[in-house]
Amino acid sequence: MRHGLQFFLLFLLSFRLVSVAQSVAKEDFAENAIHQFQRFNQLPVEKVYLQTDKPYYSAGENIWYAAYLVDGMTLQSNAASRYVYVELINQSDSVCYRYKIRRDSLGFYGNLLLPSDIPAGDYHLRAYTWWMQNAGPAYFFQKNLTIGNAIDNEINTTVHYEAGGDNLLMADIGFVSHSGVSFHNVKVNYQLFQGQKKIRSHTLSLDATGHLRFGFKADTTNNDAYHILLTFDDPRYTYHHVLYVPKENHTFDLQFFPEGGNWLNNGFRTLAFKAVGQNGLSVNVSGTIFNQKGDSIISFASIHKGMGAVTFYISDSIPTRYYAIAHLQGSSITKRVNLPSVLRQGVGLSMSLLHQQWRYQIITTNSSIMPKRLYLLAQSRGKLLFVEPITDSLHLEGIVPEDKLPEGIVQFILLDEQYNPLSERLVFVKHPAESIVTITFDKKQYLPRQKVQLTFALKNADDSLMQAHASVAVTDNNTVKLDSAADNIYTNLLLTSDLKGYIEDPAYYFLSDSPERNQQLDFLMLTQGWTRFNVPDILKGNIPPHPFYIEEGQSLSGRVTNILGRPAKDAQIIALQMKQKIVRRTIADQHGRFVLDGISFPDSTLFLLQARTKHGYATVDLHMDKDTFPRVAFMHPFASAKVTMPDDYLQMMSKQFYLEGGERVYHLKEVTVTASLHQSFDDNTLYAGMGNPIQGSDLEKRFSPGQTVLDVIQTFPGVTVVGGQIQVRGSRGTPLLIIDDMQYQDMSDDEVDMLSSMNVGEVEYVNFLHGVDASIYGGLGGNGVIIVRLKSGADFASNPIVNGGLAIIKSLGYLQPAQFYSPVYQTVEQKDDPKPDLRTTIYWNPSLLLNIKKPLTCHFYTADTPGAYTVTIEGITNDGEPFHIQSLIRVSAK
Repeated sequence: MRHGLQFFLLFLLSFRLVSVAQSVAKEDFAENAIHQFQRFNQLPVEKVYLQTDKPYYSAGENIWYAAYLVDGMTLQSNAASRYVYVELINQSDSVCYRYKIRRDSLGFYGNLLLPSDIPAGDYHLRAYTWWMQNAGPAYFFQKNLTIGNAIDNEINTTVHYEAGGDNLLMADIGFVSHSGVSFHNVKVNYQLFQGQKKIRSHTLSLDATGHLRFGFKADTTNNDAYHILLTFDDPRYTYHHVLYVPKENHTFDLQFFPEGGNWLNNGFRTLAFKAVGQNGLSVNVSGTIFNQKGDSIISFASIHKGMGAVTFYISDSIPTRYYAIAHLQGSSITKRVNLPSVLRQGVGLSMSLLHQQWRYQIITTNSSIMPKRLYLLAQSRGKLLFVEPITDSLHLEGIVPEDKLPEGIVQFILLDEQYNPLSERLVFVKHPAESIVTITFDKKQYLPRQKVQLTFALKNADDSLMQAHASVAVTDNNTVKLDSAADNIYTNLLLTSDLKGYIEDPAYYFLSDSPERNQQLDFLMLTQGWTRFNVPDILKGNIPPHPFYIEEGQSLSGRVTNILGRPAKDAQIIALQMKQKIVRRTIADQHGRFVLDGISFPDSTLFLLQARTKHGYATVDLHMDKDTFPRVAFMHPFASAKVTMPDDYLQMMSKQFYLEGGERVYHLKEVTVTASLHQSFDDNTLYAGMGNPIQGSDLEKRFSPGQTVLDVIQTFPGVTVVGGQIQVRGSRGTPLLIIDDMQYQDMSDDEVDMLSSMNVGEVEYVNFLHGVDASIYGGLGGNGVIIVRLKSGADFASNPIVNGGLAIIKSLGYLQPAQFYSPVYQTVEQKDDPKPDLRTTIYWNPSLLLNIKKPLTCHFYTADTPGAYTVTIEGITNDGEPFHIQSLIRVSAK
């Protein structure tokens, strides 16, 4: 990555670019390419990556995460968006939880507390910015998570599927009670779905062992997944559970990809292939390629993750069709696949890596019909690297030194003079280098409950101002099994985020720099489609629309209509948030639309909005825009055996949950309680018996729906409103105002506006204290005290629009993250505490700032179990170099 700033100039000097002696047309092509890429680069491209502390979790745990938002071209942490959305999605493609995290001086980070009753299963973690929606959900960050639950286990469910002949699948579902209750003869209703379509619904009695068994014939023509909805048809139990049926590979998809996109006649041609099963994961295949006469041409077999390539000579005097007969290894499933058509005329691009140099070759079916003007263009992450005119046979071959190319995916594309793509090829450029971060410990080995000093230092940096934002997780290897081939910040930002489609085990390609591993990585480049940047459109100046904005701040928006339902031009809108003292005003445009921006508020914040005509009348209706979010699409497939929790992990997490005060979950049958609930505000507050309170139904009886709190206040003895100011008889100053326990001293116009905007329908309680009653506030209550308490947010949930021109809304605000707790064992009493330390994440810090000038030191204490810990640090330097580094800590028994 350190070559990035120098690369373009080096290439201008070392590569044959457009010279003065060349034609004006050639100069125009290169100049236009440079101009259009510069224009395109003015639109930012954003990427986001999430580091989590673990690969799997249990109910009751926190998912701790740090988000890295970078510029897609430079990979520097200077992206303009200020907010990142993080979602947890279940296998039914429903968003279970959504959070909005805000950038602070140390980056983005947060946590997601899993409830004790979350269903066990496979989930997706997704992250994106508002701006990233322009590229589409396929380019959002995605990560698969497995979540277990040993807390909500009143009834445990086990399931086993067994495949039979003729696509028959048998399901064996067992039910076990933690209290030892027998479920013999209990009736269970099961509903079988394929996608959203209900296939079957039956009620059966469980056998003597508490098992339910049934079979169904799988529809192999429909790729929608099956799931089973289970409910107990018995008044003694409440049980609802969904089982997701793993997809069986009754067939597979096999695709062939000619190098460069075109399969050309008259020469040795490379044909890559990739096989994928019905579950979305790769499968291994082998077979033979035949011509249309049935003659066998060459055999093939996948080498890695269903991928491979064959090269053979094609020279046909007449058009010939080829096909392959392939079979799924380890099964009897075979398939015939037609290969792409052989082109009798055309040009193509071939690439190969030899001695750290990428060699390109322009190939053609007939040199005599070579187009007069061709151009070879290379780009990486949307940055133009070079444009090379292909003017004669001397330019049909060339080399590009790998160290002159930026690290990551580079796209080579062959174009004609009308910017039409003729052939393209992806390559991945590696720059093997030493780790730029070192990890050192103060001891070679530690004892349980002993302090660890962990030191991080940047090294080998040419820049004396080098910095890096990083996050670190320390996990116990006894219970947390990390996958070395899983996606990490390096593989994500340089590989997976630029390819559309699922990449299995992306870090596998970088665990070694052997020729075999590099060849397998090249198979991936040959078979995985590139769609993020459409180079011909860029060259033609066709920049797609970007309807989603860069979210630099939060806002509230909507429209105002008059009594005829038409736009209320120039309507006045005011938004109030009492606890944070937010007061915003704006004027609706000619269409009645308005936006209140420049607001910053945490999640669960309630806003009171009021709209009036431009003359101040309440004869308008307020319609707030609802929060809309991107659809759930392109979720990564799950490998059923990929992530396995150790047997004791869930039991340990369940024990820790109860040790930390978690409450046991009990499922009760639904009951309906009918009663009238009346709670006197005075009976449970320190104001009981004081002042002249007006509350609850009394407010609704004494005041009309259109009246405000300011109208209520003026009914208190001695309180008047003169010239927009609240005055109390016998007092020289303004009274103390308390709204929802928030004190406002020296009331200004803003506070009076708040009171005039609060409708009595939103108020639970209003009181006025004066004299002795107000003395509990000391000198602050000398001029009287006005107390207002609004109804809770739950009271507004069912009816957010209270009346014309008034609304109470709760928009998605930013998350206020919790602090990771790490116990301290400094004293003898702390070390001898009998309460077990069952942490699986020993330490988590999402906001490290590393400096080249001074190492950074962190401290934490080991837990009780001896063994090994893995330290995982991920981050990115200020010049855009991602890093992922792991090290081990040894913990011995006492």
